[in-house]
Amino acid sequence: MFEEARGTVLELGVRGGVSTSALLAGVEQRGGEVWSVDVDPSCSTTYAAHPLWHFVCSDSRDPGPLAVAGLPSTIDVLFVDTLHNYEHVRDELAVWGPRVSRDGIVLVHDTDTFSEVGQAVADYARRKGLHSELLLSSNGLGVIYPAPVAKPAGALTVVAMKVRRLSRRAAAAANERRSAFLHRHPRLQRAFGKDLGGSSADGS
Repeated sequence: MFEEARGTVLELGVRGGVSTSALLAGVEQRGGEVWSVDVDPSCSTTYAAHPLWHFVCSDSRDPGPLAVAGLPSTIDVLFVDTLHNYEHVRDELAVWGPRVSRDGIVLVHDTDTFSEVGQAVADYARRKGLHSELLLSSNGLGVIYPAPVAKPAGALTVVAMKVRRLSRRAAAAANERRSAFLHRHPRLQRAFGKDLGGSSADGS
């Protein structure tokens, strides 16, 4: 988390502030600020004196209070560590995932300890056509990369090139067969008005 923290960081779930401290250390070094959300109002004192920290007591699936507080419309890092059930994480990703910049990243904690959290990550990424992975360290960390997965580069072009190569080979083979046939039948060769016996299949 420290390595990824930069720009506008949104943390869903504070609890003891362990992740918050890592995120704050990251933005201190690379620039930015951390916005943290939790339904527990006591979390507001965790890093209250830190100039780069904003706390909003709210449901993590409700963007309204954060908008009022001034959260920018685009997020660079989304860190999710709230209720560990499929529906809750699914809804959080549905609300906040689209607001993460293409160069940003989504991190979801406890994907190993709670398999349904990992499933929510995988399902969201699949629906959106995004790349994701589940890292097994520290109780599991789901990672989603907001830039859409590129389709196979030039797939149609590659197919077209293969068709053209096959066509050239087929034409060359036909030309060879015609030359051999006319070579065996001189009268037909003369009827065509030119000697094809010396022609070569350059396209083979």
